[in-house]
Amino acid sequence: VLHTSWHRGRAHTHTNAAHVIGLGADTMDGWTHRLRLPTLRDPRGAWMTFAAIFYVVGGIACSLYCYLHTGDLSAAALGGAVLLAAHSRSIAAWLVHEFAHSTLFLESEWNTAAGVAMMWLCGCPYVDFVHCK
Repeated sequence: VLHTSWHRGRAHTHTNAAHVIGLGADTMDGWTHRLRLPTLRDPRGAWMTFAAIFYVVGGIACSLYCYLHTGDLSAAALGGAVLLAAHSRSIAAWLVHEFAHSTLFLESEWNTAAGVAMMWLCGCPYVDFVHCK
C-alpha cells in the first residue's frame, strides 16, 4: 500500500500500512506496547488510593444528582451536597499531588493520565498537569 504524507513540509511515501498508522514493523508488538496495563508501585497499599478515587467520583456524582433534583430536597440536604462536592474536590486535589509524585503506578504515563483526570474532577481543566508537576 502506497501512502504519501507530509511531514515538516516534505513528502514521505510509505509502503507499509503498519508504518502509516504508527504500529512499527510488527503490528502485534506495536499494539501490545501501547495497551500495556499499569504496574502498581505498592500493590498492598494501592487499595487506599483506589478507595479515594472512588470516593471522589462517587461524591461528585452524588452532589451533581442533588444539584439536579433541588426541588425534591431540603436545604440541609443541599448544604450537605455542597459540602460533599467541596470535600470530594479537595481529595481530588490531594490525588493530583500523589500522581505528580508518581506514587501509584510505576509508569509515568499512567500517573500522568490519572493526574489529568483528577485535575478535571477537582475543577482545574485549564491547567497543564505537566506544568503542575
